[in-house]
Amino acid sequence: MGALKNVRQRVRNRLYRIAFGKGVIENLGVRLCVDHAAVSDRMFFALARNYERNEAELAAKFISSDSRVLEVGAGVGFLACHCMKNLGVRDYAMVEANPELVGLIEQNLKLNGLSSAQVFNFIVSAGDGEADFSVAEHFWASSTVALPGAKRIALRAVSLETLRAKLGFAPNTLIMDIEGGEIDIPIEHYEAFSGILMETHPGIVGTQAVQLLIQKLANVGFALRDQRGHVVWLSRDVVG
Repeated sequence: MGALKNVRQRVRNRLYRIAFGKGVIENLGVRLCVDHAAVSDRMFFALARNYERNEAELAAKFISSDSRVLEVGAGVGFLACHCMKNLGVRDYAMVEANPELVGLIEQNLKLNGLSSAQVFNFIVSAGDGEADFSVAEHFWASSTVALPGAKRIALRAVSLETLRAKLGFAPNTLIMDIEGGEIDIPIEHYEAFSGILMETHPGIVGTQAVQLLIQKLANVGFALRDQRGHVVWLSRDVVG
């Protein structure tokens, strides 16, 4: 039954792209380029519908024009464009480990008339050095976790502290979606932020590991203010 379901989904995605595919689509007022090798049929289906809707709704609720944002795991740059175009964020920097997406992010920023965001191609990890990265067929599954059939590449790895030092501003808000890598970041590196919008990954690291991370963040003053699915918003009143 699982194989049949996968075949049906592939056929659906292909037909959807044939019927509605074009060079640029729009999602929540954000224009996105989909005529790109990294955008599979499945990715097109998602981008054209409710892609990252939980993150976008929580961002609209808690992020404002006064926020200074660092995003780790930027994907195609949708949230960056949403925050800058729709929420008025002026200071924004993002990191995407998949080198195939960096050019696409820059295209999407240009499509939306946004030129001030900084884009870095690193892996964010506990410390500086080098790490392996799996580039998956569907970009949202790419990860530092070894994936069957995925292309493995070596990339420069940097810590959040090193990354913050490279920016032209002091970020107070962290957006993070790194496919389970969030549990390996030292808690003290999170303490530089007052707000965190994070997708957790119990399917990759287990529910217990996610709960432990939330508890560790609570121990340094972060309160869980809202949650949509596996996406959480945590904030603290005082930056350490």
